[in-house]
Amino acid sequence: METNPPDRAELEQLLAENVQRLEALEKAFAGAEHRAQKYARENELLQGHHKDIQEELRQLQHDYESLRVQKGGFGFKALSAAAFAGAIAGFLFCYLFFKPIDDHAEALERFQHEYQFNIEYAIGQGQFVQAENTIKESMEKPENALIRRDIEVMYKIVSAAKRRCN
Repeated sequence: METNPPDRAELEQLLAENVQRLEALEKAFAGAEHRAQKYARENELLQGHHKDIQEELRQLQHDYESLRVQKGGFGFKALSAAAFAGAIAGFLFCYLFFKPIDDHAEALERFQHEYQFNIEYAIGQGQFVQAENTIKESMEKPENALIRRDIEVMYKIVSAAKRRCN
């Protein structure tokens, strides 16, 4: 089998098509190369801007730190002082206006202040009748109504001691 050689016109046509394709590829390559150079320049510009922004950020951080050191944390100190003063004032007002009053304890303390020495002295001298009378008188007073049960217990103890000694 013999192959027919392609004729010259076909070869020239194929050659012209290949030349056109080659020229189109060269143009495309040149365009791509031009775009690559353009993008490389833009990349260099962006990197320069990035470095400038980073340097500005470092400078701002440095300035902030130095300003904070100069101020000495005044904001936190002022806030802490205000909170402490508010807490002290709150405790003071609570104590002054809402202090717990124990009437029973106050009445018992007043009774002890008024009568305890006399009762103890009378018992120490063996004068149980005088101690009992003092306790009875104090039991009947209206200001001792809150501590009446305590006074009754004391009266019973004195009476028991009187019976034991007699």
